[in-house]
Amino acid sequence: MKPSVLIILLSVMLGSISFAEVPQKAALQNYSGLWTNSPFTTKPAGPDKTLLINPFDDYSLTGIAPIQGGYRITITNKKSKKKHIIEPGTPSEFKVISVDRNPEVSLGTTVTLTNGNLQGTVRFEPNLVVLNTPSTQKPAENASPTPDPNQPPPPPNGQVTPNAPVRSRIVAPANKPSQNPSVKNPQSRPSRTK
Repeated sequence: MKPSVLIILLSVMLGSISFAEVPQKAALQNYSGLWTNSPFTTKPAGPDKTLLINPFDDYSLTGIAPIQGGYRITITNKKSKKKHIIEPGTPSEFKVISVDRNPEVSLGTTVTLTNGNLQGTVRFEPNLVVLNTPSTQKPAENASPTPDPNQPPPPPNGQVTPNAPVRSRIVAPANKPSQNPSVKNPQSRPSRTK
């Protein structure tokens, strides 16, 4: 029985080989992964990471205004909260290279600065910028109006202010009759009847 099984296996193997297709050459793109990311070679040096770091990441643009000769720019250090004001014609540790104003985007202005040999950009950061907008709320009804700085404040109810002019009180002497004709006798009082 063993020889018959062996003959059957050999005939199946020979039959499958005779019906098999001829192997085809593989496309070159199948091997491109080995060329670009070979496990047997060292990788080429990439771009210098020190050039990718913005030296002005610790600064935020907090104000910009056009003035004669350029822009007045205010930047703030995020860590120390120290403000630096940069104006054209005044000495500063920072120098403005360019200003890119984008009026279509709120707070879309970016400024390119240099500090020595370092160059980078600063921009507005919404969480650090406080916009001064007029209040649209009505004042409270019980709130007192703002006093005029040129006028002295009004005295509290029933109290005399210490620097107000004082009028002296004029009292008629007791032995002279009153000058007022409507008062008959200031010394006499009507008597009460019981």
